[in-house]
Amino acid sequence: MFKHYLKIASRFLKHNKIFTAINASGLSIALAASFIILLFVINQFSYDDCHRNRKQVFRILNYYVNFNKTIAGSPYILAQTLKDEYPQVEKAISVSKTGDFKLKVKEEFIFVSETIATDPDVFNIFTLPMIDGSSGQNLLDDPNSLLLSRELAEKIFAGKNPVGKEISGIVNNEERIFVIKGVFENIPKHSTFRAQCLINSRWAIESANKIYKITTADKDWDLDFWTTYVLLSKDSNVASLEQQFRNLEIKYVKKNPDKHYSLQNL
Repeated sequence: MFKHYLKIASRFLKHNKIFTAINASGLSIALAASFIILLFVINQFSYDDCHRNRKQVFRILNYYVNFNKTIAGSPYILAQTLKDEYPQVEKAISVSKTGDFKLKVKEEFIFVSETIATDPDVFNIFTLPMIDGSSGQNLLDDPNSLLLSRELAEKIFAGKNPVGKEISGIVNNEERIFVIKGVFENIPKHSTFRAQCLINSRWAIESANKIYKITTADKDWDLDFWTTYVLLSKDSNVASLEQQFRNLEIKYVKKNPDKHYSLQNL
């Protein structure tokens, strides 16, 4: 019976080639589009699944009232203030991309993309496994500390252990000596937080001070040049915490705040 139906279908397709081509093309396009959509959805839902605490990690968003615009920029002082004033905030860090960072390889300086200036608690918020087995705690305490991804370490110190070695770097247009404190595993591409190199926040603060000819970039509530990430306790009420931000804005920004902070889950 099956062979009979197959023969009839085969004859029909042979005698209706245009009809067959149109249907086959339509089916192929539909299947291809379905697979592309499926891959996109899988990629989106797998984003940041490399971070164990992702359900508790939030980025601070900053809504500019006068411009009706929301950005991810916030002041450096915000992270420490949130830790000090809200018990729900277990950890908080400020993150800043450093666009002009270079390291000396042999006799020339090479530009290092995805260099991030941040705080030591970055390892408590994001999952960044260290190759040498250390926890990553306190590795960025020293202003001259430097951490490399496995990929970058292999590029610079092929086949060698770079931990403990000194290396010359250019930051804020000045040459400095850095000490490599550790090497972390390459961060997956589907991570919001991306870095090839980690340095101390001091360098981003110093850059802002130089640009604006001030000495208070780490205390200025108007300089929204950092991205703030927080780790909240498991029992935190996000909506309630956001409402409490209103008092913080009045206290530190101005009596009639022109910006409002909110939380965006990783």
